[in-house]
Amino acid sequence: MLRRPARHTFVVACLALIIPLLTPVLLAPAGAPAAEAAALITKRFAPRADTYVQRDQPKINFGTSTRLRVDAGPKVITYLKFKVRGFKGEPRRAILRIYATAGHEEPSRLHVVKRTKWGERQLRWGNRPRVGRAIASTGPVKSGTWVKFNVTKHVKGNGGVAFAITTRSKTSRVFESREGTRKPRLIVTGRKAPEPPPPPP
Repeated sequence: MLRRPARHTFVVACLALIIPLLTPVLLAPAGAPAAEAAALITKRFAPRADTYVQRDQPKINFGTSTRLRVDAGPKVITYLKFKVRGFKGEPRRAILRIYATAGHEEPSRLHVVKRTKWGERQLRWGNRPRVGRAIASTGPVKSGTWVKFNVTKHVKGNGGVAFAITTRSKTSRVFESREGTRKPRLIVTGRKAPEPPPPPP
């Protein structure tokens, strides 16, 4: 049996130790002080709630579904809600990822939802939160791929944040919900919040 040279094994071991230490530095903007770069962390948040509502079924709740639907005929809107925590100040970067199980050519649009006090088991067409202006959109999407939206400007720091996905197309598009195996994720990079002081003795 062939053995790897000791030098090769040593180099691989060194890289395994160094790469995690360099990651925060690489994520930092150019010119950032080394101490500040080292304080950057990345966290991945699953939705606290996600569901969709459908105009022609106004009394039906879809909160336990493993999928999220978006359509214009009949009108179907997807909602997602997250809670961000563990950061100091505004994040440097925030990306929403959602897995498409059905492809489509025409764009889907992402909107900010100001109201965050809603539950996925209670949401229906009749009590749906108001959808704000579109902040991003997709191009053509292939089935079995992750769709990404840059939401950095709309994640202001720790706390709740909600989004909606709509389309003007009458071709239905389908994504996986948090009840599925490939859950949506809000991936946030920013400065780590300071540790709380230890309790008094």
